Amino acid sequence: MNIWKIQFSIVEYLKDYSEINIENSKFESSLHNFTSRQIQMLGVVRQYSDEKKQGISLLQLANLMSIKSPAASTMVNYLVNIGFLERDIYDQDRREVRIVLSSKMCKQFELYDEILNKKVEKVVNKMGNKKATMLQGLLEEMESLLKIE
Repeated sequence: MNIWKIQFSIVEYLKDYSEINIENSKFESSLHNFTSRQIQMLGVVRQYSDEKKQGISLLQLANLMSIKSPAASTMVNYLVNIGFLERDIYDQDRREVRIVLSSKMCKQFELYDEILNKKVEKVVNKMGNKKATMLQGLLEEMESLLKIE
């Protein structure tokens, strides 16, 4: 069964859809010329900014992305220099630096979320409540099973 191919196809469609709509809304699509690794890094930092509200250390980021610390550092430096990431002092240990999204990047992600939520909401409405609830349950179950392995 090629569920992952379907999932990637859906994600790619939604990415293209959101970029087209951002460009049409006269908002600069800042992620257009980024590599997939840079976008992945922004996504990981976003997850830790959203869930933990404290950012992520460079070592954690490198480990999660399965890259070496110097490569992660180079990518972070670039993204900091263009204003997409920031370095913050960690409240619990003032010696530790945490990587967080800049306010500019947070706004970009908010716009992506808004556009994607509207599109997905339309699709879910066409599916009907029963199928949408079933799909959500299956995806949540799949996510939890993948975390176990």
